[in-house]
Amino acid sequence: MSAEAKKRFSAYPAAERAAEFGYLEVFVIRRGHDYFLEGSGTSRADYGRIELGGLATDTGRVVVSYHWVDGLESSPRAELTRVMIGGDPAGFIGVVNPPEGLVIRLGGSGSPTGGGLPH
Repeated sequence: MSAEAKKRFSAYPAAERAAEFGYLEVFVIRRGHDYFLEGSGTSRADYGRIELGGLATDTGRVVVSYHWVDGLESSPRAELTRVMIGGDPAGFIGVVNPPEGLVIRLGGSGSPTGGGLPH
């Protein structure tokens, strides 16, 4: 594992170093089996779209473990923001003051295959 990868995993709150074998390190990700890094709800991803429902937050935003891509839009319209976590260079999708549910797509002339893929 490269020094950069070790640094990223070490900075990620849900990552726990599980074992070390010489220069190799094994990390375990300790989190539930959903895509919510902050807040809660349901998520479903399909070609070119991410559907979020039942959104709830105590902090005023939800963050989902889908990579940020410039040009994302939502319906209904919501404030989407790039959230940097653990040194990931792309960042993750955040929704400020989210409605109960929304659909996120790559808007404008962007390609739906270019982003929003699960991390």
